[in-house]
Amino acid sequence: MTYKVSFTPTANDDIAKHRKSGDKQVLKRLERIKIELEKHPETGVGNPNRKKYSYAGC
Repeated sequence: MTYKVSFTPTANDDIAKHRKSGDKQVLKRLERIKIELEKHPETGVGNPNRKKYSYAGC
C-alpha cells in the first residue's frame, strides 16, 4: 500500500531554496524520507511519530 505525502507551503519553499542552492545531499535525504513515508509511514529514516491530542486529524 502506498500513502500520499503532501507538503505545507513552508516546506515547499524550503525545498525550493535547497534546489536553488544546489545542495544535493539535502535533496537526496528529503527524497529518501519522502519515499520511506509513502511506503510505510510509521517507520523509517525520518523518525515519524503519530500526532497526539487534538492534532490527530490534521
